[in-house]
Amino acid sequence: MLAPKNWSGIVKRDMELVRQILLKLEQNCNVASFYELNPSEFQVSREELLGHSQLLLDRNLATGQIAGGRVLFQGLTWEGHDFLDNSRDSTVWEAAMKAAGGFSFGIFVKVLVETATRYALSKIPTF
Repeated sequence: MLAPKNWSGIVKRDMELVRQILLKLEQNCNVASFYELNPSEFQVSREELLGHSQLLLDRNLATGQIAGGRVLFQGLTWEGHDFLDNSRDSTVWEAAMKAAGGFSFGIFVKVLVETATRYALSKIPTF
């Protein structure tokens, strides 16, 4: 993947932006074509969008490419769908962010899965 000229690649990871990008991709991607993201859709700079898009590709949450300063996605991977399914409910997302928002991605995902599991189990009626 080629980054645009003069792009340092330095970006502070924003998990809310990651979630918003994945939600947008779920709505708009088609494996038969590419979907181009636009920074104005997320109210972020081009550099932030490129950096977070690269992170999504690096962590195998989405498929696509960055070329000529453009972000082109084909869709979510299995891991991307799992991440999105676990983070879709705002109650679960906010609890996971509060507990582990500043930790590594690996720890955050574990907390997110555990939070989603506990939330889902709480919805099972007792007999």
